[in-house]
Amino acid sequence: SGITTPNFIEANTKSAMMSISNKVIVVADSSKFNKINLSVICSINDVTTIITSKNLEDNMVKEYENIGIEMIVSD
Repeated sequence: SGITTPNFIEANTKSAMMSISNKVIVVADSSKFNKINLSVICSINDVTTIITSKNLEDNMVKEYENIGIEMIVSD
């Protein structure tokens, strides 16, 4: 599992930026979870923080926290 996009160029650009960063922060609303696109940006294990909307189910938030990802859920 990981972070994906339908755009190959976007995936390559974001992967390159991530390779020189200290933290990987993903901002995605709850509708983006459990969706798979063709181009992989990174593994979920590369993500340090996810900022998302409050509609994400509590069990999913806990699942990401259990693997060491900081979860920030907005109102």
